[in-house]
Amino acid sequence: MKPRKHPAALLVLLALCVLFAMGSCGKAEDKSTEAASAKYPKLLGEVRKTDDYTENELYIWNEITERKVYCHEVIPASYKEGQKLPVIVYVHGYNGSADALISEPRVLAKDGIAGFAFECCGGNKVTPKSDGKEINPSHYSSRATDLETALAYVKTLPYVDTDRIYIYGQSYGGIVCMSTAPRHNGDIAGLMIESSGVGRDGGLIRGQGSGIVDDYCVPDDWQGYLKQYTGDVIICNSEGDTTINTATGAFTEELYKSRENGGSVTYVLCPEGEHAFNSFSKEGQEMTYAAIRAMVAASAPGN
Repeated sequence: MKPRKHPAALLVLLALCVLFAMGSCGKAEDKSTEAASAKYPKLLGEVRKTDDYTENELYIWNEITERKVYCHEVIPASYKEGQKLPVIVYVHGYNGSADALISEPRVLAKDGIAGFAFECCGGNKVTPKSDGKEINPSHYSSRATDLETALAYVKTLPYVDTDRIYIYGQSYGGIVCMSTAPRHNGDIAGLMIESSGVGRDGGLIRGQGSGIVDDYCVPDDWQGYLKQYTGDVIICNSEGDTTINTATGAFTEELYKSRENGGSVTYVLCPEGEHAFNSFSKEGQEMTYAAIRAMVAASAPGN
């Protein structure tokens, strides 16, 4: 008679096989991730040169979500090798693209201010260039990690003054910037929010919209958390904006002014215009540019 195999031994053997297979899969996946991230940053070869700036298109790699992020890099034409320039990182609104705010860094390049605009993963449902088309445009945490990735990359650029990095958020992008700023008190020189702000109930800052709530969302004490950012703040809204009303802008100003150890707060209420910078009147756009130039100038060495 043939000896019977013990059922317990078979179970142990099966478990070992499963563990081995899982381990092998994990290693293969790690190698795949490393191989993917090694391809970035990836310049796309699309270079635009004018009398005022050089503009590059590129992809950077978000290691947190393992997605590629499409970006525009705008370098002032006045840049000379060895210089260190201030830079503004731009975050577009709910359903937008890297092109949504590109007009601003192109204008500010004349003032020697570099710009970096990126397309939030899932934020462009029409002609997406970043990964993540399947996710919700207001995926709060994904956008925050895209901004974290952009900030980390900008710090590596040889022409960037790492003491003069600013973040600019439009509409829902402003919410993302407000919630990210307290995590970067030492390396964000200024916060600029346009057509954005938070109401007395906390609004989207508390993840009450369609954004996914996770570790990148603010804590329950959202006011205390936002006030932990100690840098300078600019709030630019339009009188005709029915999406973000003047009461929201006024409360956002009040919130930042109530900080015990906070920097300056400038509230710019632009005449006419609607929601988002490209709908502002010419006067409103110039008021916004003037506030930005003043903030950046104030941080220049020697001031």
